[in-house]
Order: sequence, then C-alpha cells, then structure tokens
Amino acid sequence: MIKICGITRLEDAAYALKCGADAIGFVFAKSKRQVSFEDARAIIAKLPPSALCFGVFVNPEEGLVKEAICRVGIDIVQLHGDEPVDFCASFPNRAVKVFRPRRIDELSLIKDYEKVVRAVLIDTWSHDAYGGTGKRLSLDIAVEAIKTVNSPVILAGGFSPHNIEDVLKQLSIKGAMPFGVDVSSGVEASYGKKDKGLIRQFIEKARAMGL
Repeated sequence: MIKICGITRLEDAAYALKCGADAIGFVFAKSKRQVSFEDARAIIAKLPPSALCFGVFVNPEEGLVKEAICRVGIDIVQLHGDEPVDFCASFPNRAVKVFRPRRIDELSLIKDYEKVVRAVLIDTWSHDAYGGTGKRLSLDIAVEAIKTVNSPVILAGGFSPHNIEDVLKQLSIKGAMPFGVDVSSGVEASYGKKDKGLIRQFIEKARAMGL
C-alpha cells in the first residue's frame, strides 16, 4: 500500500490516485497541514468511491472521530497520539495505530494493540511533533517491527522519491518488506501543497520495488 498524506487540495488528491496511490490522508490534528472537516468532505465528495481516505488524529475525543467517519467520509482512523487500546477498539476494522519508538525494545508496546487495529504504522520519534517531521525512520526498528508485529505494518518517516528505492531494497535484503509506506513532506512543494512530479516519482519507485 502506498499512502500520500497531508492532503489539503483536491488536485493533489486526484493526482495521487491517478498515479496509483492506494490511499490519501487528511490531517485533522493541529499541524501545518491541518484541514477542516468541511474542506476534507468537499475533496472526498469529488473523489472516486474506491479512494481509501485516512483521517489523522492526535488524542481525539471519540465523538470527533465518529463525526469524521459519518459526516466527512473517512474510511480509516489513524491515531497518532497516546490513545489506549480500548479507544482503538471503538473503531473496529478502521483503526490504524501509530507508534514512534525510540528504541527497538519499545516495540513490545504494540502487542496489546495487535488484535484491535487494522494495521500498525511505525513513524520516527520526535520531541517536536507527532508526525510529518521528515526525519528518517531507523531501518533497524523498521525491520524488527515488520518481523515481530502480528499486524500489517506501514512505515513512515523521512521518505521521498530520492530514498524510497534504497530503503525498500535494504528492507527486502533483510527479508522485511512492509505492508505499505506513507509519505507527506517528501512529496511537497510547500506545507500542504504537493509536487506532482515528486508524487509520480515516489509511487513509480515504490511500485518498482514491489509495493
């Protein structure tokens, strides 16, 4: 799976899907790429019904997430904060829980979530933000997560058309290909505005490596 996240414009969402992206992501948490429910709903209404749309939240109220599903049209709930297992279980077959481990041993925290989430997303730890920092994910952590987590694993963190081929090649050599990859800042012209050339290159290179 290839996901293009941080979408704020219809033209970017439509182009990503045209190039073969499997999913797009809207950031509802406080961020330089944050969009309102109204703006996301307007974009989703003009996309093909087959488009898989993620909504990114950080420690949200349950009612807010349900509103995004029912009113905005979000398919997948990406929980990027400190949400407990019970909260994730409130959204069966919709929740993707994000973990930002600083060390390999912190991957053990994922165990309790495996049975209640649709997938796990491994992102880079940062003191400054919950995500979208562009900081490169540790390949050692990525390999261990893919080999030990009993849920589909999506990777994010500093990916771009310039490095995704090498990243996936290294993971393949170690026998640890992820279920998917997620990119945001790596295909941007500026915050929230994507570069079409970078989107196309990223998707083409990821597909060429087997995703």
